Amino acid sequence: MFQPNPNPDPYGEEEIRRRLPPSGWFKFLQIGLTGLLALMGYWLAIKTSDNGRSIQHLDQRIRALETSRDPDQSLKLQEQLRAMTDRLQILEAENDRLQSVELRQSQDRQLRLLQQASPAPNSAQRAPTKTGKPIPYMVPVPQMPMKLPSATTPPTLPKPPANLGSGLSTP
Repeated sequence: MFQPNPNPDPYGEEEIRRRLPPSGWFKFLQIGLTGLLALMGYWLAIKTSDNGRSIQHLDQRIRALETSRDPDQSLKLQEQLRAMTDRLQILEAENDRLQSVELRQSQDRQLRLLQQASPAPNSAQRAPTKTGKPIPYMVPVPQMPMKLPSATTPPTLPKPPANLGSGLSTP
């Protein structure tokens, strides 16, 4: 199965050595190319670190600009907050005033309805007090029912007759 390679030089090392130029100046060429690659690597590392430093410097400048703008922005936001607070207070005051006007109107409406429903007695029908002066006529206030109907109260069901189960026989 496994057969050894009959060629004693499987990678062609002899052929490569035969084609290479004489070793005197070739070694200098190898040293020069290696040095050039080393210098290029060093130069690349220096440039990379310079770029990193310049990026850090730019980042610091950007942060400084942002922090210098922050007080201006916070002052603007504070002014906006004050203006909104003032508007809200005005709206609340207007809302309170509107509610009091609506309450007064509803009370006036109820009073007019009550006056229309019951005629006012004349002064001769008023009862005199201990001092001899008649008591002014007072409008009666309608009374609220003791219990208001609720939407959640279930309707009452009629009770079943008492003799419903008496005629049943058990086996």
